[in-house]
Amino acid sequence: MIIPGTIPLSGTIAPFSSTDTYAITDAAYGKDGLRNVADNTERNAIPDARRKEGMLVGTLDTGTYWRLKASPWAGDDTDWDPFTVGGTGTKKIINFGETITVPVDFQYLIYGDLTVNGTLNIEGEVTIINGSLVVGPFGVLNNIGTLVLVALEPTSKKYKATFNSTAMVPFTITHNLNTLDFVYQAREGNNDIAIDLVRLNTNQVQVTTISSITGDITFVAF
Repeated sequence: MIIPGTIPLSGTIAPFSSTDTYAITDAAYGKDGLRNVADNTERNAIPDARRKEGMLVGTLDTGTYWRLKASPWAGDDTDWDPFTVGGTGTKKIINFGETITVPVDFQYLIYGDLTVNGTLNIEGEVTIINGSLVVGPFGVLNNIGTLVLVALEPTSKKYKATFNSTAMVPFTITHNLNTLDFVYQAREGNNDIAIDLVRLNTNQVQVTTISSITGDITFVAF
């Protein structure tokens, strides 16, 4: 039975000769599959009729591959998730113009500082071990998930962490001081700030700030 709306073929598409070098297909005019475009603007302009959930598109200006989300589509960056394959690891520096989204139920694990010069969307969990989250002057942090700072093998009874908070969104700091008896000080620049701190256990606290802050917090056990 002929499939409605299609042109039947009875053989393989091929050029006239095996010595011909011209292309017989162009991914840009197909639906689904893998293709490459100049940048995010050209990617977002792919018409709905040539889209299919799960298709992959590479942007040549950044070398990033993107996976198309389920419809309905807005025709902008929100239609796409960054796509990586096993073995590529996680990035310690998110470059200007680059967006990394950590989806719900996923974890992004970094040892040392994580620097955000582009955009970091936290929907799942970002865990930073023995480091800080550093947001550059043009960096954007959207945190609706969980940000965890972990200190391993502290050499003293003092621990300092740098954090970027979103107003009224709790995040966890692991200080590994192994005690509930400590004092702390939180600062933004040279100014002390008020925070809501809850001792979760002897090694972790939960912190909430009234406004979005880039600051430091220091714990001293006694």
